Amino acid sequence: MGKRTPDLQPDQIGFIGEQHIFFAATAAPGARVNLSPKGMDCLRVLSPTRILWLSLTGSGNETAAQPGARQVIDVTVDLVQSSCGFAVPFMEYREERPVLKSWAEGKGPEGLRSYWDERNRQTIDGLPIGIEANL
Repeated sequence: MGKRTPDLQPDQIGFIGEQHIFFAATAAPGARVNLSPKGMDCLRVLSPTRILWLSLTGSGNETAAQPGARQVIDVTVDLVQSSCGFAVPFMEYREERPVLKSWAEGKGPEGLRSYWDERNRQTIDGLPIGIEANL
């Protein structure tokens, strides 16, 4: 079993800062979980117990500056458990994909609001995202 701590340790904070991808799993209470890969340098560790993540426009919105930004997710850390990671493959970073940024810039602010209105008002389970005023 890995080591457990109530907060992120300095080596873990450094490791997170070096990553080009992370995964976020979000869900409303009692609803399905949406697990998505994230990139574009949108994750920041503010302290050993606080992480911010900029949610960029995408096909879904289970989570309810940069072009296409929807929300800022503020995470409070209360338990960290390390694991060996022996089964995780070595991977090499090449570059960011420019598709989302280019797409968002091409839509412009009004086009993004329209997209959010059409595609991001509900979760995958049909629940309201609760941020209608921002659309």
